[in-house]
Amino acid sequence: MTWRPSAATTTFENAYLQARLERRRQTVDAVADPFGVDDLAGVRGRLLLLGPLTAADMPVSFLRAAAARGAVGLDAQGMVRHLADGGIAHRPWEDRDAGLAGVAFLKVDDEEAAVLTGERDPERAGLLLAGCLGHPPREAIVSRAGRGALICADGRVHRIAAFPVADPVDPTGLGDTFFAAYLYRRLAGEDAVQAGRFAAATAALALRRFGPFAGSEGDVRRMLGEPGV
Repeated sequence: MTWRPSAATTTFENAYLQARLERRRQTVDAVADPFGVDDLAGVRGRLLLLGPLTAADMPVSFLRAAAARGAVGLDAQGMVRHLADGGIAHRPWEDRDAGLAGVAFLKVDDEEAAVLTGERDPERAGLLLAGCLGHPPREAIVSRAGRGALICADGRVHRIAAFPVADPVDPTGLGDTFFAAYLYRRLAGEDAVQAGRFAAATAALALRRFGPFAGSEGDVRRMLGEPGV
């Protein structure tokens, strides 16, 4: 693990606006210094998972340098988040095509997909984004909270159903959980649909408690109803 000092730590506050916890208002108290190419010195891997929180976090030069060190999975939520009056305003990513040229896996939600493409239909938006990715396998994931997720690749859309959770507790970071679980299974050799179902089950388990996912792969497999687990 490596780290470097920053003048501040990025700090968000999420206020959820519905009983099902699917809409939120975000305020920002502080933003950390951006990443630079030098921060990648000595970094190599099968996959580099990047999760910028604001549009200032990761310039295109950093994304290009990351792509030279391994396949890149990018959660693009931060790329459309701009600071505005102590909160967040969603605006297009001006360097979108250049930034995505080295990305193999992309994750966005409905709103982020629309902001990035100008397309309100999430399936068409996902396919447009998958077409912008520069490195194989060129997969764009559109997470849709309780409506599941779309995995867009090779001109096709795979619809992944959400697992129902009767009493949701904490949705913060569920998209990150879904994406990490999805990439874990893709790296293990599962196809997009298998990995998507695994990711959906992982996210459902995380939604039942506060904080990050704290279960095991066995817990996820049991939720999937796999025999012998």
